[in-house]
Amino acid sequence: MMGDISTIQKINSTSKELKNFGFADSMQDSFSQARKIYMPEEDKNSSITFSSNGEAMEALSYNFKKYKDMSDSRMKKMSEQITELQEYMKQMLNKQQSRPVVSSQPVHQEVSQAPQQKVVQQQRNTSSESKPYNQRQGSFTPDDVKIENIFYCGNKK
Repeated sequence: MMGDISTIQKINSTSKELKNFGFADSMQDSFSQARKIYMPEEDKNSSITFSSNGEAMEALSYNFKKYKDMSDSRMKKMSEQITELQEYMKQMLNKQQSRPVVSSQPVHQEVSQAPQQKVVQQQRNTSSESKPYNQRQGSFTPDDVKIENIFYCGNKK
């Protein structure tokens, strides 16, 4: 393919030069002359001649069979892909239908969470009665640290 592109570029540049220097009257003439220069053998091989009508029919039937086989294989692949997609869609629909309805789940969860919350709150209340935890005070209570024990307010002796 790389040779084809370079050949076409050479033909184009040569045809322009032939036209500029007056060797050809029109662009078509210059293009055909440049093509004869760079591709002399291709003109002979480009046209296929058949010695009889039977050979032409045989070649056409061969090409037809080849294209038919290719299209049949492509259609078979496409039908397989379609069946795979249909099966996948069925699986996805079954998964979606097998899932429980989302709107009914929160109602059940709220009912089931309410007794658990009461138990947790009761546990917190019992623990808070023993020693409440305050971030500033920590686990100390006012009885643990009395001002009277720290500061002496009596007579100096």
